[in-house]
Amino acid sequence: MGTPRAQQAVTVAGEDGRPLTIKLPRRRLLFIQEYVKDRNGAQAAIRAGYAAKDANKIAYALLQNPNVRLVVQDRERILAQDAAISVAWVMQRLKDNVFRAEAKGDLAALNRALELIGKQIGMFVDRASVRLLDVDPVVRVERRIVDPSPELDQYRMDELPYRDLSKH
Repeated sequence: MGTPRAQQAVTVAGEDGRPLTIKLPRRRLLFIQEYVKDRNGAQAAIRAGYAAKDANKIAYALLQNPNVRLVVQDRERILAQDAAISVAWVMQRLKDNVFRAEAKGDLAALNRALELIGKQIGMFVDRASVRLLDVDPVVRVERRIVDPSPELDQYRMDELPYRDLSKH
């Protein structure tokens, strides 16, 4: 039986906003510190001292851990506050980009800014439908962005318009 790992206590803001103390091994805390730098899980795992050959699996497993996720979210919230970045700040910059792109006639930039604004305010819903085709053993998935208008609410997911991808 191995010796128990030394754990460090970390205080984060819980989901209700109250302080929550979480104990994690030192290497997990190092992983979190590295992960919030660039959000690259495999590289963060390697920099935290985990084996390079298993870095992807380790990073995935660590990021599925609820305590690790809470600490990561708390650290990212702190970084955003330190950088004075908020949803309102980003939305204001996107609105500024819309006006600049319109003035320049840059339709690509205009559409991208409008798309990001629309996503933030929930105008677009990403829905996926899966159809199994008898002639092809491969499952084909079609992803579409649809307008979540009231007319679509009357349809069940399997009744939405469908384009057969097997003919392409």
